Amino acid sequence: TTVVIGGASGIGLATARDLFAHGHVVVIADLDGDAAANGATELGSTAEGVAVDVIDEASVAALFDGVVERHGAFDGLVNCAGVSTLSLVVDHDLAEFRRVVDVCLTGAFVVLKHAGSRIADGGSLVTLSSLNGRQPGVGLVAYCSAKAGLQMLTQVTALELAGRGVRVNTVSPGLVVTPLTAPAMDIP
Repeated sequence: TTVVIGGASGIGLATARDLFAHGHVVVIADLDGDAAANGATELGSTAEGVAVDVIDEASVAALFDGVVERHGAFDGLVNCAGVSTLSLVVDHDLAEFRRVVDVCLTGAFVVLKHAGSRIADGGSLVTLSSLNGRQPGVGLVAYCSAKAGLQMLTQVTALELAGRGVRVNTVSPGLVVTPLTAPAMDIP
């Protein structure tokens, strides 16, 4: 059983489809619960879709408690939840900066905290960072900062869970056209 957070669209949905095709029981979790349910329906009877808000710790805890209750255990997690915004540092709205960091970094911490305490020994936790975790981009101060922090968060979690045989890795794709990145396609 593998949980895919942010699995209702983009890289998350593509990941859910691939895992399902390779025999995983897939739980698609997304802020948009209806879209998560639609994705699970597309996959088939052994998939399920649930709503989760990664910046709400009670919501994340309930997600993983529910997965363990319904499936007995889970072996994998792919956290694709993310948001972004475009703004220069000197013009950036503080609330918008916090929103991006909350979802991309703080939300990832909450997910790793609750998934890490419940995942089966020998399991695998994967976070989706970005090339922008290492490479700066004009107008991407919040996103780049959050994704750089996510890479370190993932490394620390890997060290801490290694004794249980839990692998913790991050994948850092470059620009992939998804609903999240679509506005960036308009930048010359």
